[in-house]
Amino acid sequence: MKKWKVIWGIIISAFLLGIIIYSCMDESVLKEILIVVISLLAAVAALLQMQKNTALTTGGFILNLQEVYNGNSDFLLIFLSCWEDFKGEERQCDLSEKRESIINYLTFFESIYIMMQEGCLNIQLLDELFGRRFFMVVNNKTVQDMELAVNSEYYTNIYKLYDIWKAYRIKQEKKEQKKNCRYTDALIHCYNENYKDLFDHINVK
Repeated sequence: MKKWKVIWGIIISAFLLGIIIYSCMDESVLKEILIVVISLLAAVAALLQMQKNTALTTGGFILNLQEVYNGNSDFLLIFLSCWEDFKGEERQCDLSEKRESIINYLTFFESIYIMMQEGCLNIQLLDELFGRRFFMVVNNKTVQDMELAVNSEYYTNIYKLYDIWKAYRIKQEKKEQKKNCRYTDALIHCYNENYKDLFDHINVK
């Protein structure tokens, strides 16, 4: 917010200064140049306002997605069960009895893929909010065996989203490794029998 105030302060000041100078000048080439400069400033101001509005809209959209996810108690239950598998802990919920909820969970992320393709979401924001929630479930072997493997033709958007998302996390991992060579992104490196890379377990792409 502070950054926007500074930018707008500079633009408005320059705009007002241009008008003052223009009013004091006689007809000349310099005056024509000043008109062009003022017009460019107005165009830049309009563009910045559009970008600001887009950022605000995206922020509100993300919050709405968060509310939809958090408002579904089954989503939390599925995530926690997959998290227990990931950590090698005793699972508190039998995922085989939650097929309908798992389908809804996957459909939620298929919708997110479509929104991302339409430019409503960017991968950075998406990863910060839903990264763990996505990988933890789609890489769960029970979810793969029960739904993603047997119905792979219906989940092409999940595979596409996974491909894009994993590539992004690999890129981020390499950046982190420049600071800490021992850093490893656990979500994209499978290490137990209950957590398998989606494409390693399901040879569909």
